[in-house]
Amino acid sequence: MKIKFVKANRALNVSTSAMFLALGVLFPLLFHAVGLGSQFSPMHLPVLLAGMICGPLSGLIVGFLAPFISSLVSGMPPVFPMAVAMAFELAVYGFVAGLLMCVFSESRNKTLKNLNIVLSLLVAMIAGRCVYDRNSRRPLYLRSVYRRGASRLVAGLALAASCGARGHVRFEKRAHT
Repeated sequence: MKIKFVKANRALNVSTSAMFLALGVLFPLLFHAVGLGSQFSPMHLPVLLAGMICGPLSGLIVGFLAPFISSLVSGMPPVFPMAVAMAFELAVYGFVAGLLMCVFSESRNKTLKNLNIVLSLLVAMIAGRCVYDRNSRRPLYLRSVYRRGASRLVAGLALAASCGARGHVRFEKRAHT
């Protein structure tokens, strides 16, 4: 199986990637203007689409650059620590979504071919959350393994998959009553 990192038409790939990068800057501005910016993560959508349509390398580049360009244009997210952390998270989103789209679309298994979009998005969201969770400001799942055991890791990954792009998990000790 040969994975194509660059499509045959490079000009189309570059211009489509630039369009997704521009949408990665524009969507947060529009969502925050109407008051939906705190409920949704609109920067993730163009990055995931860039990875799935243009390939894993384009998804990685768009995902890494989008938070920095958005920070330069609008001031949000703040460059440090949010834009830096989001750059790595979004780069993983774009790369994994594009890589899995390539792998699943060339699979001989018809079930994988039919579910390639859903599986690519689901695995990409889980992989991005493993890198960084911006709501708790720390690597979410890897730290929970060392402190609380593997059962918390599985629970955290299942919850992240069910919550989607905006989901986050915090494990807190509750007082026994």
